[in-house]
Amino acid sequence: MKKLINISVSFLSNVKNQRANCGEKFMGNESLVKKHGDKAYLSAQSIRHALIDTMESLNRGFNDTYFSTSDSDINTSDLKAELQENVALDFRGIMLPSENVKRYSTIKTNHSFAMEASNLFFDLLLQFKNKTQDHNIVKNEISHRDMFLFNLSLDVERVLALDEIAEKQIEKDRIIITKALVPVIANKKKFVEEKQRRIELFLRAIENLHGFANQSRNLIDATPKEIFIVFNHITHDNKYLNFFEKSIEERLALLDYCKANKIDYLLYDSTLASQTDKDLGLAKNVYEVFSQMIGKLNDFDLSLS
Repeated sequence: MKKLINISVSFLSNVKNQRANCGEKFMGNESLVKKHGDKAYLSAQSIRHALIDTMESLNRGFNDTYFSTSDSDINTSDLKAELQENVALDFRGIMLPSENVKRYSTIKTNHSFAMEASNLFFDLLLQFKNKTQDHNIVKNEISHRDMFLFNLSLDVERVLALDEIAEKQIEKDRIIITKALVPVIANKKKFVEEKQRRIELFLRAIENLHGFANQSRNLIDATPKEIFIVFNHITHDNKYLNFFEKSIEERLALLDYCKANKIDYLLYDSTLASQTDKDLGLAKNVYEVFSQMIGKLNDFDLSLS
């Protein structure tokens, strides 16, 4: 059975009425949409926030696990125990130089740019005060509708695992340290079960992605409309990202590469479906990808040994 090293996800989402850089949680009272030229964009930070918020809503305190809101909540003296309960720490990482504590995020992403020019408008909000004071009028910029290209990557090997020193050698004036990944749950069966559950959380959060609202109580749907998921058993590889920006020829060449190297993938791509007769194993729609992606995990060995 193959070891699963990395999961890469590239997808398109039609996001309406977003202003991800504003709100009550992340960026305070910033009134303008982030944009590059005439295209709105979602920052990598806001994407990670939205993804982990979605994961938290799906987790629902499973087996007393929780999502910390800041690094100050973390018990750095026992990271193994903390990782078992604190799912957010497992995915977003931690860096506390003063305590010599560092763990890289297992989820990586980048800024997501609109595929075409954005249609921006302003919304006027009225903040009511008492009878003796004037009401405040707040003007917020909103992007009406954008097709965003998202890219996400999960370092599967590091889920529920910590780097520990496996060997230290002294050669002349140099100290050579070899590190190894160690599971934070000693029982192999329980470790694999919880690791698979957390990987499923990551995939389900993409399926149900929300966030990017102009206010935290507003609804925004950022779920995928077309999607490419790669289950890589060979290495960490970024060639699968930005899939829907690639030409038809580049997409076909990349899928041929996956088949030649026995790299599993799931794909719904309406453009490829309409422009080629090749048997690419395409899903009929995005929901077929969602229905198959969890089952794909059963084809891999998720243990570290």
